[in-house]
Amino acid sequence: MLDLPAIQLLHAALNGAARRHDVIASNLANIDTKGYRAKELDFQNVLRQAMGSSDEAAGLGVQVTDSRHLQPRESSLDYAGAITEQPLGAMRADGNNVDVDREMLALAENGMLYNTIAQLTGSGLKGIIETIKAV
Repeated sequence: MLDLPAIQLLHAALNGAARRHDVIASNLANIDTKGYRAKELDFQNVLRQAMGSSDEAAGLGVQVTDSRHLQPRESSLDYAGAITEQPLGAMRADGNNVDVDREMLALAENGMLYNTIAQLTGSGLKGIIETIKAV
């Protein structure tokens, strides 16, 4: 019943923000680990993958009702492929490049993003429920 592309996109966005939080937390947890290289999750790329492209909602449960429509591509969120080592950051003598200030900023930014997406999801679901009740 809630197989709507917008709801699925919000779900993918929440999962992506949660996974990005895990990556940032891992960086902070390894701040004193010798040779650890900080990682990052390309959140926007994961969402583009979920959408299929910026112009179509492929991979989000789109139903094709006419053979002339663009065909959606199968898509699954690949968080592992989106996690890369951070190219920036000063390397310490022990080979670790975690910058606590950068990570704390990313954590705060990601928290705000997650809360915004959660509020949008809640508003969307509330609207759907009200619509169903009205029918």
